[in-house]
Amino acid sequence: MQETLERRDNFAAIRLVAAILVIFGHAFPLTGVHQPGYLANPIATLAVKIFFVISGYLVTGSWLKDPYTRRYLTRRSLRIFPGLALLCLLTALVIGPMFTSLALIDYFCDIDTWMYFSNVALNPTYHLPGLFFNNIYPIAVNGSLWTLPVEFCMYLLLPLVMAAPGARYALLIIAVALSVGALWISPSAPAVVLWGTNLVHALQLAPYFFWGAVYRVWLPRYALNLQVGVLAMVLLPLLVQSERGGRLSH
Repeated sequence: MQETLERRDNFAAIRLVAAILVIFGHAFPLTGVHQPGYLANPIATLAVKIFFVISGYLVTGSWLKDPYTRRYLTRRSLRIFPGLALLCLLTALVIGPMFTSLALIDYFCDIDTWMYFSNVALNPTYHLPGLFFNNIYPIAVNGSLWTLPVEFCMYLLLPLVMAAPGARYALLIIAVALSVGALWISPSAPAVVLWGTNLVHALQLAPYFFWGAVYRVWLPRYALNLQVGVLAMVLLPLLVQSERGGRLSH
């Protein structure tokens, strides 16, 4: 029965809608216009938060089915790194040479071309030589990559929490604590950067992953319904502060 339910869930459809919202939302800052939003969340930001709730729910379910750290980390790594490596290869070695304003020899001799592959190590880098310097939102090649180190950090934290005594209560406490922290620290606070990631922005996403995990541990599958979804759409954006605006990184 559980297998049947998994085949009939709507997570793929929700992800597709969220992905479309990210593309739609990013079109606004790229043209110098504030993007529309919901409860002070720019539409692309809201879509990213949807991704993190789904990720927290599904990744926690994966851990509960097979709570062995090595296999868990292998699955999580295979989900992130092969696709990310291919994306970086295509971006730096195919798209970059097609659109750079530099001569190809200059493009490939520039250290920034090869530094772009630091993205594979989850160290976000957005600059490629000769690309997008004159855009309204300049020098931004796939700004959405900033969320990947945040998500992978959540992957690493989850087994530590789930291995603790009283894991279900620990998840709830962490979700509440992260939400309080995100409310206390404004998303416009001065950047605190670690490994290419603004920790202030990361704090705006982390609660959503853990609320997804809380939902998976505390509530049965049949509690996933339209009424709960509508309630979550109303309540979750209120749990953290967000800026109404047009940062591409969101």
